[in-house]
Formats: sequence, C-alpha cells, structure tokens
Amino acid sequence: MPVDTYKIQLEPIKNVEADRSAKELAVNMAKLSNLVVALSKALDRSVSIQKTAQKTGGSDPRAIRGGTSSAKQIDDIVKDLSSHIKHLTTDFKNLPKTITDAIRTSTETIGRTTTAERLPQVDPEIKALTRELLQLRKNIGKSETYQTGKEGVRAAVDKLIKELSTQKRDISKLADAIRGMSKAAGIKEPPRAGEGAKSTYKPTTDAKLFGKSLRDMGGEFEKIKKELSDKIVVAVDLETSAVDDALATKLGKIAATEFITQIAYQKGTLAEIMSGKAKKEEIYVKPPKGVKTEKEYLDRLVRSAPTEDDKKKIKAGAVAFDKLNAEGKEAAEAMAEVAAVLKDAEAVIGHNISRFDISVLEQHLEKSGIKIDSAIDKFVDTIKLARHNFPERYGKDFEFGKLKPHGLEQLDKDFRLAGVEARSLSESLHDGAVDLKVNVALLKALDKSTEELTAVQSNASVMLKKLLEDMSAATQDAYKNLKSGTQKVAASCDSIDTVNDRLREAAKSISKQAVGVENLSRVKSALQTRIYKETVLRPRPESGRYGIEGSGAGEVGGKVLRIWGDLAKSLFDLQKNMVTSLEKGMKKGLEIWKDSSGESFRLGEGGRDWEI
Repeated sequence: MPVDTYKIQLEPIKNVEADRSAKELAVNMAKLSNLVVALSKALDRSVSIQKTAQKTGGSDPRAIRGGTSSAKQIDDIVKDLSSHIKHLTTDFKNLPKTITDAIRTSTETIGRTTTAERLPQVDPEIKALTRELLQLRKNIGKSETYQTGKEGVRAAVDKLIKELSTQKRDISKLADAIRGMSKAAGIKEPPRAGEGAKSTYKPTTDAKLFGKSLRDMGGEFEKIKKELSDKIVVAVDLETSAVDDALATKLGKIAATEFITQIAYQKGTLAEIMSGKAKKEEIYVKPPKGVKTEKEYLDRLVRSAPTEDDKKKIKAGAVAFDKLNAEGKEAAEAMAEVAAVLKDAEAVIGHNISRFDISVLEQHLEKSGIKIDSAIDKFVDTIKLARHNFPERYGKDFEFGKLKPHGLEQLDKDFRLAGVEARSLSESLHDGAVDLKVNVALLKALDKSTEELTAVQSNASVMLKKLLEDMSAATQDAYKNLKSGTQKVAASCDSIDTVNDRLREAAKSISKQAVGVENLSRVKSALQTRIYKETVLRPRPESGRYGIEGSGAGEVGGKVLRIWGDLAKSLFDLQKNMVTSLEKGMKKGLEIWKDSSGESFRLGEGGRDWEI
C-alpha cells in the first residue's frame, strides 16, 4: 500500500553546470545499472549453456544454438554497456571537485572482481581439438568410407569428445578413448606405456663449452640424480635467430646462429630445480648493431631459415623488439653474465642442449672473447632422456616420428591434457623461461612423479594428432559437402569466442572506471553524504497533483517543485517500461503516491523509504 511520508535528500546546487552534471550522472548511472542487470542475466544463461556443452562435448545442436543466441545477446549488451561507460566517464570528468572527491573516496577499496570471471576458462588447445572432432563426426556421417559400422565410429568419437571436454580429465581414460576410436575406425592401435623397447643409449661425444669437452651423463635418470646429488647445476634455454648451417660449418660448430635474443636459466641443485626452489633469471640481449626497426629485426631473425613456414614460426615466437631494446644488454655484457652464472656449476641441463644450446653458447662466448676456468664438465640432455625412457611415444613402427613426440611442444600438450599446469594459459612456448618450466615437468616425469609420468606415458596428444590426420584423410570425400556448413559453425564458435573476449575486455574497462559497477549504491551513499542533506517532504493534495509540504519544502522552493513534478510525471508515463530495479541497492523497489484520481504506479514492490 502507498505510504504518506517519503524521505528525500535534496540541497540546491548553486552552480548550474554542477547541477546539470549531477543530473546527467544520475541518468547514466541508472542506464548503466539497467545494462548490468541485463548483462548479468545473459551471462548467467551463457555460463549455464557453456557448462552444459562441456559435459556433452558441445555436440548437442540445441547447446550450439543456445550458445550462439546467448552470445548475440551478450554482444549487443556489451556494445551498449561500452557506450554508456564512455558517457559515464565523460560525466565524471565534468563533475565539480566535491563530487569527484566523493566518488574517489568511495571507490578506493572497491574490488575488481567481475561477473565475466565466472566464464569457464577453456584451454585453446582443447577447444581446437574439440572443434576438429566435431567436424570429423560430421564428415563420418557423409563419407562413404565409414558407411559400414558408421554408428560405432561416431559413438567412439562421442566418447572421446566427452573425455576431452570433462573439466577434470583422467588422462588414462582419454588415452583409452583415443585407442577405442582407432580400433573402431580400423586403424592400428598405438602402443601403451612400456610396450616400446628401449634402444641402446648413444652418448654425445662432441659437446664443448669454454673450450672443454663435456661428458654426456647418459640415459638413466636415477644414476644422474645420484651422481649430481647436491652438486650445483644450471638448466638453460636459449632463444635465438634461425639456425645458420653455413655459419656452423664455417666455425666448425654443431650449431650456430647470428645472434641470441634471450638466455633463461635456473640454478641450484637438481632437487631445487625440480621443486621450483632454484634461482630463476632471464637475460635479454639487444638486437644486433645497425638494426633500428622491428622489421629489420624480424628480417635478420629469420634470414637463415630454410622455409617460409619456418620463418613464420620463428617470427610468431620472437621476443618483442621493444622488450629487447628496453631490457636487453649488449651482447658482450650478456655473455659475461652467463659465464659468471656457469662458472661454479658442475653440469648444464637442457632440452636438445647437446645439438644446439651448448654449441651456440660456446660460439657467442668465443665471439665476445670470454674465457674462464669453469667447473662444468658434463651435461644432461632431456630430449635424449625422453627418447630413451619413453620409446612408445614413437609408435610401434615409428609412425609418430614426424610429429616430434619428444619435443617440448607435444610434451606440453600432454601435460595440459593431464591437468599438469607446467605453464599458465597466458604463457607461450618459445619463451626461454616458459620452455624451462615444461622441461622441469619432464624432469619430474623422468623422476617418476605420478602426474607428470602418467601424462608423458599417455602419449595422448601425439596419438590424437595422428588419428585425426588419418581419419580426416579418409573422409575427404565428405569435406566439400560440409565445407559451407563448417564455415558457418566455425564462424559461430569464433563469434562466441570474440564475445567472451569482448566481455572480459568490457569487464576490465569497467573496473578501471572511477565507479565499480558492483558498487553503485556505495557511490550513491558517498555522494549523498558529501553534497546532500536529509529533509522530509509529503504529498500536499490541496496544492494540486504534485504539491509537497514538510520541513524542507520552504527551503527547496519552486525549482524542486518543478523537478519533482517532472520526475513524477515521467515515472507515471514510463511505468510499464521501467526495469524492476535501477541498481542493486534498490532491491525492494520504490512506490510513488497516489495521484488525484486514486490511481497509483510503482517501480518494483515497495516496502521501505527510498532516497532520490
């Protein structure tokens, strides 16, 4: 029921511009609040759809349609939200100091958590594999290759998608699902852990550092651990320009490069490196003399690369030109620092270190004229250890050999499939420090640490990659028929990805504003405390439809009467179109008094006094 007394906090603002600014601020805050409510609802629906899709592998057409519809709704709201944020930011800039001070004070401790963070974080690799499997599933339905036993093959694909899409994946079940799909498709089943025979380890004999031959510590990790024990070792990874075979031949080296861009290392005992307690550093090296632009830098970086594909890969993983200029050291200074790090170590560890890193380090130490008496006399090459201890990753007949199954890239994929986070989603390989993190995970696998060992022995990423290649080739006859539809599905998926990215960007943008969207009521309270005072006004029926009386009526004068009348009339006209709440603080609503005809209109459900 309507009440007959209302609280209203008002005080005339003498400055006309300030009055206008405050009014515009209030309008835009209300609009922003409405959008936040709508966005929150759409986001809840999107999150629900995506979680459902994860459980089903995303193969349910209703989930795809629902996800696309929800994504479009979110996209539209985000556009409006971004527009209103810009207006709100402009309003803040135009406000008088007394109001901006109040806003600043009220938002100093506002948290930056946004509803966008509720969106499931999906590994891009998992997303790509799921899409490829969904496409393969469609191809199977149209291809003549699998017309016999088609349902069995599709069921195997569905099982694999389900295992892949499960948030807490069991890597052993995933590997079994891949083998089951191979069997259903009539493809030779890949070997399991321990089924590949270990070959005889062949030690590298031509590795040199500081002019001294280094001993290969072999392929048995237990022996390596025992020998190194509490000795100081350095795990190292280099990022460089493309390998230059002609230069290596000229210098008599195993490998050589024109220049180094990054040297990452971890220093300590082997146990400290595996436990994450070792000292970790990165040394960046400035671009070569005469290189003034990013284009010149990238051109020099790939100058000796043999193919265009190699050039693209090197450029994609290159250390940023600006970063090298800002943080890099001159080559001679960088090499001197590396020499000092290596001086008291007894061994160096790295992935493919015997065929690349050691030789390139030696080349550039010599080029800088650095000669020291180092304690280093041995090395551990983790790629050789991986090949020796996990031969099943090659396949029964070396069918996986071309996929570089023991390289860091494939090992990293298996770690991620198994839920072993050697690196974060924001980090990329071909960064020396990140590569070392993945190499440390490999060391743990060699040390028989359960999670890492299971991941490497599963060989899931390699098996799946080869299986997809084989089955895609077998269903090429269906590809043309499905190409158009595939492009539409991919566009929808990309659209959702883009919307999620835009949503997160919008959330970040909101958190950077002077007002936290989740805390509008808090800002309002601060504004009221600073620039308003409380007074009581009541309807005055005898004065007309919108008359008021009370202790504050005489103070506010005709201007407030006009504003009050305009506000009441506007609310009356808009009653059917207003949203149920203008901000989170107005959870119980607002009720306006009856007009002269006895009719009443309301926002929300009423139930308490509200400040305006």
